Amino acid sequence: MAKFLGTILIILLFLICSPLLPIKNLPRFFIVTSGSMEPLVKSGSLALTKNINPSSLKIGDIVAFSSPANPEDTVLHRISSIKSTTPLRFSTKGDNNQDEDTWDLVEGGIKGKYLFSLPYLGKIIAFIQTLFGFILVICLPALIIVVNQILKINKTVKILLPLLFILFFSLLIPSKNIRALYSST
Repeated sequence: MAKFLGTILIILLFLICSPLLPIKNLPRFFIVTSGSMEPLVKSGSLALTKNINPSSLKIGDIVAFSSPANPEDTVLHRISSIKSTTPLRFSTKGDNNQDEDTWDLVEGGIKGKYLFSLPYLGKIIAFIQTLFGFILVICLPALIIVVNQILKINKTVKILLPLLFILFFSLLIPSKNIRALYSST
């Protein structure tokens, strides 16, 4: 049980931290917070993207990119046209939106190409990122694992403690010198 909980905790921590990692070749997960790509990608999903050379992108590809309105936000939209190749600029549009986006996407803002999404998992990750969620989902199971290990150690100590006590005090009791005689025939 403890190994299972530990594995789940490590996976959850990776999912939460993957967008913050400075390594570009790792797949990255993003929480989809709007319905602009529905029905393909539902709001509340966890979207997986991979790093890609922007020059290999084509019309119809779905990409994650920094929002021009707020660079800390990530947008997941489909490339609707390639405006220029030098410098590389794209037009994007959400599948559920009527109009194309009002901005041009430049290659430096692209965070990755969409691979797939896991419905509803984004809502769980978003909950875990709150203080209450972190305490409930990460700290509480970690505390259970630690207490479980302490109890196992405590059981072992309760068994060994009397033996160690006897051994320690037997060394303190003065004893008479005993000689052993070895003879060979």
